[in-house]
Amino acid sequence: MSKKIQKKISFFCFLLTIISNSVFAQQKPVEALQKLYDKYPQEKIYLWYNKASYIAGETIWFKGYVFSGYDVSLISTTLYVELYDADKKLIITKMLPLISGVADGSIELASKLNEGVYYIRAYTTWMLNFNAAFQYIHSLLVYNTAPGKKLTLNNSLWKAAAVPEGGTLIDGLETKVAVRRFATASLGTKWGGYLYEEENPTAKLKEFSSLDENVALFSFTPEARKKYHVYVKDESSNYQVVSLPLVQTTGVSFSIIKNSDSITYQLRFQNIPGNGQGYSVLAEVQHEMVYNADLKKVSPELTLNIPAEKLGNGIVHLTVFDAEKRPVAERLVFLNLSKLNYDNSVLLQQTLSAKQREKNELQLTVDSVNWISYTVSVNDASTPSSIDEENILSAVWLTSDLINPIQRPAQYFANPGKTKAEALDAIMISEKWNRFDWSEIINNQYPPLNFKHYQYLSFKGTVTRGRKLKSNEEVNLFLRYPDSSLQFMMSKTDSNGNIILNNLAFYGEMNVYYQLNSKKSFAKLIEINFERNNLFVPYSLPLPETPYTLSVPSSSEKKPDWIVRAGIAVNIEKEINNKYKNLQEVTVRSKLKSATDKLNEKLSSGFFTLYSDIIFDFINDPQKAYGYSNILEWLQSHVAGLTLGFQDGNSVPFFRGRGVSLYIDEWPADPNRVSSLSISDIAMIKFNTGPFGFFGGGAGSAVIAIYTARGDLRPVKKEPSFPSTTINGYDVVKKFYSPDYDDNSKPNPDKDTRDQLLWQTLLPPTLAKDKSKVVFFNNDNTKRFKVIVQGFKYNGSPVYFEKVIEPPSKTF
Repeated sequence: MSKKIQKKISFFCFLLTIISNSVFAQQKPVEALQKLYDKYPQEKIYLWYNKASYIAGETIWFKGYVFSGYDVSLISTTLYVELYDADKKLIITKMLPLISGVADGSIELASKLNEGVYYIRAYTTWMLNFNAAFQYIHSLLVYNTAPGKKLTLNNSLWKAAAVPEGGTLIDGLETKVAVRRFATASLGTKWGGYLYEEENPTAKLKEFSSLDENVALFSFTPEARKKYHVYVKDESSNYQVVSLPLVQTTGVSFSIIKNSDSITYQLRFQNIPGNGQGYSVLAEVQHEMVYNADLKKVSPELTLNIPAEKLGNGIVHLTVFDAEKRPVAERLVFLNLSKLNYDNSVLLQQTLSAKQREKNELQLTVDSVNWISYTVSVNDASTPSSIDEENILSAVWLTSDLINPIQRPAQYFANPGKTKAEALDAIMISEKWNRFDWSEIINNQYPPLNFKHYQYLSFKGTVTRGRKLKSNEEVNLFLRYPDSSLQFMMSKTDSNGNIILNNLAFYGEMNVYYQLNSKKSFAKLIEINFERNNLFVPYSLPLPETPYTLSVPSSSEKKPDWIVRAGIAVNIEKEINNKYKNLQEVTVRSKLKSATDKLNEKLSSGFFTLYSDIIFDFINDPQKAYGYSNILEWLQSHVAGLTLGFQDGNSVPFFRGRGVSLYIDEWPADPNRVSSLSISDIAMIKFNTGPFGFFGGGAGSAVIAIYTARGDLRPVKKEPSFPSTTINGYDVVKKFYSPDYDDNSKPNPDKDTRDQLLWQTLLPPTLAKDKSKVVFFNNDNTKRFKVIVQGFKYNGSPVYFEKVIEPPSKTF
């Protein structure tokens, strides 16, 4: 839990008690909420895409953030990402590791992918235990430069709703009404409508106009036995009619009068016995209680105040309970919009140039604890950006907790003023908190935790000999990771012949070598079949409706400039990759020395190099030494005349009856140190018999020189001499393409039309405290740069920086 949340708890975990009626009854919602908070924490996801839309053949790069409440989540360690087409056909799946709530990912779109609306779904296994509506679903437009049907937007496909504040209309009590429009594509900002009564539809009781594309607001005083409807029309004369709830003659009206550093709310009771005596009001933020008041004053109208200046930003959920602790009115309020708590001081210095293919540099300040969360993006400022619609602020504080779509939610956190505050509050009126139901948790009905949570990757291996399961057998496992590092594990099968591998984290494919511990001679007679316990689970809900259709374009229809540029950039990247592969092939063919010769030159000094060296290359050739606990035992079977004796508890080598000198990295070593050396740490072994041996070996003596792996020197293959199988880990993330025009040894494009100049998902701190630096090269035409940095700090506050920078023109 972050320091910010701890301060919040210490300040607000109290009962603001005005009167105490039934102690047991008044605590029931509080206890129910506390159990939900303690045992059923919920997660939410934000994916930041490198672009707003894509063309077929491009790669989608994204940074994933998983939060629990408003803090980074430490619950889940695996993120599941899926790509669906409009018919809900699953096209691509990606499984990615979550490190401190953060993941990097990429999705390569096939060049033959049809133009259309696609959907990205993201979730964790833990999220599957809760309402599926809160899983991450994002509609994505994918265009194709090839001839065929093209996307067409139908602006008339939107829906509307009208919601009174607090959820009810009560006879004679003036009430605010929020009018919402919903769509998965952009909506116009100019729309409006009017209120009318069913028996007199031509009389406009109240007219209203939009606050923005999402919402409008008006107030009126309803009358009993009348039915009210709201007529909503956009600027293209598309319209809808929605109905308001029936007017009640009894009930409680719940409204917000003031929302700044405190929340002032008003309760008005209509025909309620005792005027609310025994009623209570509870406020919670992310299922953590921050306010609880039992109503003391007996009056038809009450005005009360909730301190809010220390609650931070986000949504507070207020509920009015009657004397029997049943919820009778609810209201959402956004906290402290005028005092947004995030860090936007990340850019320290910039050296940007608008010259073609010029080298550019950004110096940034990063959190030395949470630096893995930072990502920087640099785009041509004239192109659309994904953060124009959604950013880390709007995702964490707003949309990830609401089910209904909101158009351009990021707009509410960019220079918020009176109009934006009013619009956001109208959205709060129109929404309901759906992460739990009071009536369920008060009655001890919580979500069943049916989906098991794994730490990173988990595998089940079934051990058989022939076709029979091998139960209660000890099994030795050697895991060879994709980076060629090794791990030894010992396991034992259960009564069903199964072993479990837990808490593994690796990309790509891993080799698993195995043998029975007690019957090594039978190792080749057993088989182990592994299944991954981390499974993708089909989406249970319909995909969101889309206002886009596919139609045949006219011959004169012109493609947007960004699509043309993106198509050129895709083709150029393919050409560069082909040139690079050809260059590598030419380089390989031109080599005069073998890989082992080059390794020997790299590791050996002149004193330890003779023409008669016998070299065992562990980097480029599989040596099959991993079944041995002592490298000298393996060497004995590969060098004629080499034997081992036993002295002082150690294996000691002899060559034709004479002692052998031992070296590790050209320093003298004793047999004990050599025998303790891990096979996975060896890069090369050299054996020489003289006449003088290696330097320092002594006349006529044999020498064994062992060289350890270091830096990028890791064996390309490590194959123990027993059976193996492979298991698949996390999906490898494709490297973002970025040319280096300072390096003439690499092929560079003849034409550079990239709209995105940089996408860097790791900003590691430099030697200077909390500082980082990124370098990129301009394309052929960008004059204005949009720089975006997102992440979060160790104290839980988001990091968000966005700025368009236009370097000054230089004249000579």
